[in-house]
Amino acid sequence: MVGERIIALRKEVEMSQLKLAELLGIKAAAVSQFENGKTNPSIETLLRVADIFGASLHWLLKGEGEQYIATKNGEFNYVDSPVSFMSEEDTIELPVVGEISAGQPLPCHEDAGESVRINASELSGDPQNYICFRVNGDSMNPDIMHGDKVLIKKTSDWAYAEGKVCAVRVEGEITLKKLAFDKANQSIKLIPLNKEFHDLVLKPDEYSDILLIGVLVYLYRKYSK
Repeated sequence: MVGERIIALRKEVEMSQLKLAELLGIKAAAVSQFENGKTNPSIETLLRVADIFGASLHWLLKGEGEQYIATKNGEFNYVDSPVSFMSEEDTIELPVVGEISAGQPLPCHEDAGESVRINASELSGDPQNYICFRVNGDSMNPDIMHGDKVLIKKTSDWAYAEGKVCAVRVEGEITLKKLAFDKANQSIKLIPLNKEFHDLVLKPDEYSDILLIGVLVYLYRKYSK
């Protein structure tokens, strides 16, 4: 059961119930109830537990597959890989690392040569916490259009990201959507801004790889008339 797997994760790193409760922003008694099977964690709590321990959400829910999310050779890992950047006076040049799907999730292909330059004062914290993609698709029209460049600030905090436009990895593929939780059905909704497209509903127990990459902070577009 889920509670037993939470115990296993916690004990493996010698973490107390109290410490886990602090990280989750809940009472220690609630963690105890999860672990004893008396109550079930919400989808937000499960996502946070998976993030804290670097565990596979699918394993946490089902006890199947790999316990931890691993990076395989040849795969892009846009969360853990450092972003190279160049500084010139008060600006920073960030490379466009690849495409992000504005439609159904698609494999993100590495790009070369393109970059965006931004005033360093407009970035909050370490520039390494930002990553830039080029948008591929029309599901976020008219606010975000095909060919736009988007700057994503990395975060693993699902609660913070709720209601924001986010980059999310689903089974190794990257998509750009507005994030919401369907608490009644214990699922994640990725919502397109273009009403011609349908919501993408993710039930965590059906996916082995759901990862929040970050939230959209800047949009870059070449004006053409």
